[in-house]
Amino acid sequence: MRKRLLASMIAMVLLLSLFPVSALAAERDKGSETPVACAVTEGCTLQAGHKCECVLPDEPETTEDDPAPADNVMSGNCGLYDYINKEYTDTVKWALTANDEDGYTLTIFGNGPMGNAYITEDNVSSGEPEWHYSREKITRVVIQDGVTSVGAKSFKNYTNLKTVVLPASITKIGQDSFYGSGITSITLPANLTTIEPQAFYKCSSLNGTISVPVGVFSIPSYTFAATSISSIEFNGAVTEIGVNAFMGCSSLTSITLPDTVTTIAPGAFSNCIQLESCVFPENPQFTKISKETFKGCTKLEEVLIPSSVTEIAESAFQGCTNLKRVVLSNNLNTIGSMAFKDASLMEGVYIPASLSSIPENNQIFKGMANNSVIYLGSSDLISLMLQSKADPTSTSNGFDSEKTSLAVTDGGTFAADTKFESGKLATPIKEGSIFDGWYENEGCTGTAVTNSTVGKTYYAKWIELKSDAISMEYGSTQTLPTIEGVTLSNWESSDSTIVSIEDDQLKANKVGKTTITATARTEAGGTGTLTVNVEVTPMRIIYGKAATTQNDDGIGRPYITYALNEDGTAPKFSDLLGFYPVKEGSQNGTYEADITKDKIDLKPGIGDDSDVYYVYQNDVSGNIIQTDTLPTHPTTDADGNPHSIRVELKLKNPNYRFCTVGTNWQPSDTIILYVTCYEEGMNEVDLYLEGDDKPLETFEGDRVYEYTGQGIVPTTRNLTTLYTKGTSTDHSITSFTAHFHAVQEGTAFSGTHLYNQTNSHLTADALKAIAPTELGVYSFVINGYSKDTKTYCYASRRYSIVMGNPKGEPTFDKVSSGVELSTITLSGSMKNAAGIEVAGTFSWDDGDQTLERGKSYA
Repeated sequence: MRKRLLASMIAMVLLLSLFPVSALAAERDKGSETPVACAVTEGCTLQAGHKCECVLPDEPETTEDDPAPADNVMSGNCGLYDYINKEYTDTVKWALTANDEDGYTLTIFGNGPMGNAYITEDNVSSGEPEWHYSREKITRVVIQDGVTSVGAKSFKNYTNLKTVVLPASITKIGQDSFYGSGITSITLPANLTTIEPQAFYKCSSLNGTISVPVGVFSIPSYTFAATSISSIEFNGAVTEIGVNAFMGCSSLTSITLPDTVTTIAPGAFSNCIQLESCVFPENPQFTKISKETFKGCTKLEEVLIPSSVTEIAESAFQGCTNLKRVVLSNNLNTIGSMAFKDASLMEGVYIPASLSSIPENNQIFKGMANNSVIYLGSSDLISLMLQSKADPTSTSNGFDSEKTSLAVTDGGTFAADTKFESGKLATPIKEGSIFDGWYENEGCTGTAVTNSTVGKTYYAKWIELKSDAISMEYGSTQTLPTIEGVTLSNWESSDSTIVSIEDDQLKANKVGKTTITATARTEAGGTGTLTVNVEVTPMRIIYGKAATTQNDDGIGRPYITYALNEDGTAPKFSDLLGFYPVKEGSQNGTYEADITKDKIDLKPGIGDDSDVYYVYQNDVSGNIIQTDTLPTHPTTDADGNPHSIRVELKLKNPNYRFCTVGTNWQPSDTIILYVTCYEEGMNEVDLYLEGDDKPLETFEGDRVYEYTGQGIVPTTRNLTTLYTKGTSTDHSITSFTAHFHAVQEGTAFSGTHLYNQTNSHLTADALKAIAPTELGVYSFVINGYSKDTKTYCYASRRYSIVMGNPKGEPTFDKVSSGVELSTITLSGSMKNAAGIEVAGTFSWDDGDQTLERGKSYA
């Protein structure tokens, strides 16, 4: 008690020395009543004539880190209001002291939230803070650390309050807390999470930049309305801008809304007369620009509506008299009445084809500049914009027909940097097309125009900017694509290692996929970029002869016969077999070597720089060998007789693919070769038939035979007169081996042979007995060798057995002229040359329809 009395005496001395009772009484002046301080007890903080006990100010508790003011002139509680006892709690306190500004500093200290103020005539029952009667002299408010909120209406209409210091502990600023005050700046605490409506409303002296802390998610209604702030920074995840939140911010020049914003409420930036630009959020949930959001922003020059926006409400940009450029969302569905009314400097605007709803009496673009143009994404929008064709001046129309013309882009849009000019028709762009001029009729016929006339409607003409994808084989060239009516220039390849552009041609350099592009232009001034997909596929190659002559057909065979060199090495592969690009064969669906093109030398090897390698089973050891050379040991059977072995030739170079009968004419990285290797020192001699003066290189006869059910030998010559002629003797080889091999994948025929036969045994019957009978592709090979004369010989023929054409006469259950097909059932037998019944078709004499045997049309 003695401590409190001492504190009271000190406070009284301060009271007398700092500001007299008469001065304090003047601060409490409310109308005609002048409150007088109590004089019963020295230091009492109540008014004269109070009926309760006198109240002395408590001595403030202090800590080393957060000292409370020691020299209080007036003090009290301002924690949460106790409605039962009708007083503020003591968790938070206040103290009023004089400052150097000829005014007072109000200090708030303690722990927890401030109580809300209720400004009425009865300060006790309503909870009005006692410092309120000194509000006209309070110039500074300092809230100390530990206080967590600013009470609602605590400083409402404190017109002389200039400075506010908020601690880091503040998380909430209550409603109307600084409404109408004279503060000139504010630093929002980093831990702030809540700002309630109208917190800084009508703080007309509040200027500079407002930095919104990271924890604030909403700027509620009227928060900064009617202030003089020049900019605002969003540091966190604000999602909502409330009703009229920044209305009438007369110094705000620009604003960038964070991408977290999903809602902008009506009037949020209305009457911001200095606002020149606004960057909208890129957020798929931001879909609407609300009513009057930017109404009366007379300096706003440009509006770029993001693609997420589907609705612009009524009067959203009404009265933006300096607005010159508007880019609407391509997903826009609805525009409200007068949305852009009185944009008197706007010379052009594009309305996307997505727009489907415009209200009656809409006046959306009324008041645009003279000779302005409204570009419509679709002709369907004409009826929405021109709702009263009978009276073009009607307010139900969306524009002034005496000032503005319409231009239908037919799905076209405009580049971001397009500048709309009065009286001139801008050039649109369209994905996959190029602009070819504006016309005064929907059919786009006649002469194209470039200038607009008010009241008219124009239509855009387009040329499809498209070229089919290009497929090229490695090593080939192709002319560049063309489009009628379009000039294509500045061709470029995105990967010239795959496809290069040389001498106005495409050149395929390696297997892969890429694109080529060109600048496209029309006489009407339309520009665009043509992009063409290009794929380089492997060159299809087929085996041919190692060397060809001018009259040679170049046909090669998968049979390689050679003798080892004297040093025991195998000959070079390219000296035995050549590879060439394919060309269409004599039979449909087959290929042959195109010997008019350069021979392709495939480099054998195991390393990365090679093209092919060999895989075969050693007929002596049985091991599977992968190697870069052909077999270097004589290929013989168990009896020591020479024979061929199966060798896989595998591609490593991705730029080539084999395409042969052995792969069923399908591109493959592997083909099968039949290799016969003789010991070193052996010499190849020529085969002859009696009566011929030229060597027998390949057998004469057809290459395609109809199925007969019997063995087919692909030669018309009698092989019993076969003989060889070498350098040392006329008849160096006297016995031969005849082979038949299947060279098509999936053929059941496993191969047959006649070993060591003299020519007299090579009769037609003997060969037919071992020849294939089923459908397929085969090779017939004759070879022989002589150890005595060190010679060998070789000749072959590849041929096919195919299904024969049906032969026979069909019979009918009924046949008469004019009979409907539905009454006929076909019957009868069809047989091939072997007499075997096969499937077939019949032709109906009364028409072109083909009927199937055995099928009823009844």
